[in-house]
Amino acid sequence: MIEEVSGEVGFFPKEIESRVFLSERDCIVPTRLILEFLSGESGDLGSNTRVMTELDHGGFLFQADWMDIVLRTVVGMEPKKTMCRC
Repeated sequence: MIEEVSGEVGFFPKEIESRVFLSERDCIVPTRLILEFLSGESGDLGSNTRVMTELDHGGFLFQADWMDIVLRTVVGMEPKKTMCRC
């Protein structure tokens, strides 16, 4: 038997800093549906979500400009509470 679930979906833990990069022309991940889910009723994605225009799944690996943006973003993230037990 499947229990009914109600409430807010915690897709990204709020205590862990996150960034989302989606490929506009992804053939694997349904980008449009993910954007709708992340924006919710407000329709606002905020500054933590970027759509990489004209790219397919993993395309940033072959596009120097996007590779630079992704790497600079990850390196620049503050190491807030992480799940790492160092």
